[in-house]
Amino acid sequence: MESNKVVEGVIKAGLRSIAASFPGAASLAQAWNEYESRIQLARIEDLFCSLREYIGNIEDRIKGVEEYILRSGEVPPLIERTIQKVRSEQSDKKRKSYVHLLAESIAVGYDLSYEYKYSFIDILYSLTEQDLNVLLRFKHGKTLRGTDLIDKAPSDSHKHASSIIMSLSKLESRGLIAETDSHGYSGDTAIGGSGTEGHWLNRWRSKYLALLPYGETFLKMTFDQTKKGERAGLHS
Repeated sequence: MESNKVVEGVIKAGLRSIAASFPGAASLAQAWNEYESRIQLARIEDLFCSLREYIGNIEDRIKGVEEYILRSGEVPPLIERTIQKVRSEQSDKKRKSYVHLLAESIAVGYDLSYEYKYSFIDILYSLTEQDLNVLLRFKHGKTLRGTDLIDKAPSDSHKHASSIIMSLSKLESRGLIAETDSHGYSGDTAIGGSGTEGHWLNRWRSKYLALLPYGETFLKMTFDQTKKGERAGLHS
């Protein structure tokens, strides 16, 4: 945390310097002060308030990992890393997911490696709400075809398709989903649509994709496991 304080000091000094040189830019320093003194602190307070509520729902599981909490040395850096990400996270829905991820990372104890837990925090930060909603489409473990995701298009179909393809690429690059064969696919195998077979859109529409074990674990850790029935997602 000490390095963060140094960086924050540099930011403040830099903004003050800009404001002194260009009076019209004084609003930059004012905006930063508001962000640092009120918004970031409110996010951290909300994190711990929500964490207390979530842990209350899984109290028995937490009691079962007291030795892990006290002796592993893993919990403090996981809390620290979560705070670092939550401070700058704009999405209220994603900040709730950090609560679930941190609580579940503690509750599973030694059953999941520290490397997985730590990497999940960084992965969550790198994904947008749309990325996560696309990932949730795979949550039942079924194989999906690109057309299942891309062809739910509004009027500007190419813009929509580009956005979904970007999400799929990010999820694939982080080891959460992977291209597979058509085994286990229960949808319509016809592609339809216009354009040549080699067109970028058709190449993605014809892909079969499936959730990897790493992605399945990420989903279980990141979305509220205390709710009954359908797992909570970002739409809720």
